[in-house]
Amino acid sequence: MLPSRRQFNLLLVCGTLPVMTTASLAPLLPGMHRAFRDVPQIDVLSRLVLTAPALSIAFGALLAGYLLDRLGRRSVLAFSLLIFGLFGSHGLWAQDIQWLIGSRFIFGFAVAGIMTATATLLADFFEPHQLRSKMGLQAGIMGGWGIIAQTASGWLAETSWRYPFALFLAALPLLPLVWLWLPETVRQQSEPTVTHEATGRFSWQTLWIGFFSFAAMGLFVVVPIQAPFYFGHRLGIGPTETAILVSVLTGASSLTSLSFAFLKGRWSQKMILSVGFLCMTLGFLLLSLWTSRLVLAAGMAAIGCGIGAIGPCISAWIAALTSPAYRGRAMGLLTAANYLGQFSVPLWSQNLLEPYGYVGLFLSAACVSFLCCVSVILSLRNLRLNGASNSVEMVVLPLPGSGKKDEQSRRSS
Repeated sequence: MLPSRRQFNLLLVCGTLPVMTTASLAPLLPGMHRAFRDVPQIDVLSRLVLTAPALSIAFGALLAGYLLDRLGRRSVLAFSLLIFGLFGSHGLWAQDIQWLIGSRFIFGFAVAGIMTATATLLADFFEPHQLRSKMGLQAGIMGGWGIIAQTASGWLAETSWRYPFALFLAALPLLPLVWLWLPETVRQQSEPTVTHEATGRFSWQTLWIGFFSFAAMGLFVVVPIQAPFYFGHRLGIGPTETAILVSVLTGASSLTSLSFAFLKGRWSQKMILSVGFLCMTLGFLLLSLWTSRLVLAAGMAAIGCGIGAIGPCISAWIAALTSPAYRGRAMGLLTAANYLGQFSVPLWSQNLLEPYGYVGLFLSAACVSFLCCVSVILSLRNLRLNGASNSVEMVVLPLPGSGKKDEQSRRSS
């Protein structure tokens, strides 16, 4: 059963909220660092404000995936929106950076629920060939909202580092719409029939593809975590210009994701992943060889193109490789991999930054990205999803009040 226009649009809007988790707060880091400059270990703590949600997202995604398969999609999404708005805005009045980090940790569970629920609902509603373009559209809209949020955050941060936290209140008006417009799904009583590539639980291919998502997200988040300090402290670039440069990254990611359906019809998944990692390699090389703002923008654009290709490709691939009865848990596992990669960034990047500086950090990121590109080519050469032989029968979870006509339509899809 396909969603109505307003249901689909609501899912897209809800799916854009998590993009604010890290990148939109990047411009406020220097101001917050100054506000808490007397706190011990403030260099690490200030960065943990951005990445603290990543750890709870990683654990929360696994829990959310289980609850989505057991309790239904709408309830998890609605509760997650409530927590997102309440705890996301805590920075407006937080007086202690430790408490701020704690609130951001709780906020991460809400992000996990939103990301996993929206991705699972899209996978429930659409067949594999449709899902690829819908995932790309969602990622593209996320990028567009990311540009707006980052620009607004940079403008607000010029006045006070606290004001960008008000952006998270945008989740609260969506809560009643989710409850009124989205139907509640119920757990399937029997395992659906799947063919060929689709597996009941998780195959080694699914886990290996998830590892590449972990690596890509870990590399990508180096930019919003470290670039504001690189631009501000070393290059003398202010918060507004920093927000614009980060928006170049987000804009490139958005445009690439929107063209994902076009690329998907002509390139294999392996080709998209390898080219994505190659773009990220080029982007980090440009950042390390900085000569002008134009070169910085080109580097940001290249990294954005890379993550814009990798993200929707992996999401659609894993959704199609997993049967509907376990899809919530599969998408939760993917979300967990992404945010474990994010959480690790301040730890390993600071260890590289202190002895080797920003140039050494970006060169190291370029090397890791290139190794991932080579690994994709060598390890996934026999794993394909294109073609009729690898088609997956999609079974949509039954909805309360569905008629016989809808049931026949779902069985034939």
